[in-house]
Amino acid sequence: MDFTLYSSLRQQQPGRFTYSVRGVYRESQALDREATEANRPDLAPTQILILCPEHIDAGRETIKIRMIYNTSLLGDEFSQSNAPAIDAASDRTLSAIFRHVDDIATNFKVQDPRVPAARKVIKTVYSKGVGAITRQDYVQQYESMVVIKNMFANELQPEVKLLKLEDWVERLHELTDEYGAELERIKSQRVPYDTVRKAELDCQDRLHQLIACIRGTYNDRSDEHRAIRARLLAPIIEQDEAIARANKRTRSIIDVDPDTGIETLPTDIVEPAPL
Repeated sequence: MDFTLYSSLRQQQPGRFTYSVRGVYRESQALDREATEANRPDLAPTQILILCPEHIDAGRETIKIRMIYNTSLLGDEFSQSNAPAIDAASDRTLSAIFRHVDDIATNFKVQDPRVPAARKVIKTVYSKGVGAITRQDYVQQYESMVVIKNMFANELQPEVKLLKLEDWVERLHELTDEYGAELERIKSQRVPYDTVRKAELDCQDRLHQLIACIRGTYNDRSDEHRAIRARLLAPIIEQDEAIARANKRTRSIIDVDPDTGIETLPTDIVEPAPL
């Protein structure tokens, strides 16, 4: 079976790949100790011991890339950033400005020159209410804040001075800049699917390389080499067969935790423990 595995091997997700290689690595380390004790340097899996750590590192990196990609799909990239704090501070500032100008427009005497100024701010900035701004998603609220920032800096500049909104407007300017910088940082950390796919295909190529190395190192048809091949390939075959069983059940292939081998959702996969 092991001589046909290379061509029939199914695509393994990064968690399964990493778990497979870790299994091969453990068996190779044990085999190396046994070969040393038996004074059999011809059985030492030297090249395999070199490849496994490199492949495990590649698996870890691919898991990280996949997690970043999945996080962006779920929208969790915002909750794990500074965006919520900036958004909350922006909501407070926008609401404070609204309460101030609304109080003037509602409670001051009509003859007071601040009343028409307050009404102009409400009509220009808060025509649909403060909630229409603060209940938007992060990107939309930032875009609205850019527009409001420009309004206060240009057409509403006289009203800002008359209504003594300078401190609030200055704070709003700061928050708008912080908001934009944070959203840009989040955007820069996003991972395109092509990058994810390339990393996953690289893991599969590495798995093929490892299988070829095992077969090349122990290529005799002797019982001894046959047993070693079976031993070293067992972790890979175990995951390959698990994928085959899932295919027969016509369900999606769930990845596994790279440490325990337990099936888990993609967003639950954690970085493997150090070797």
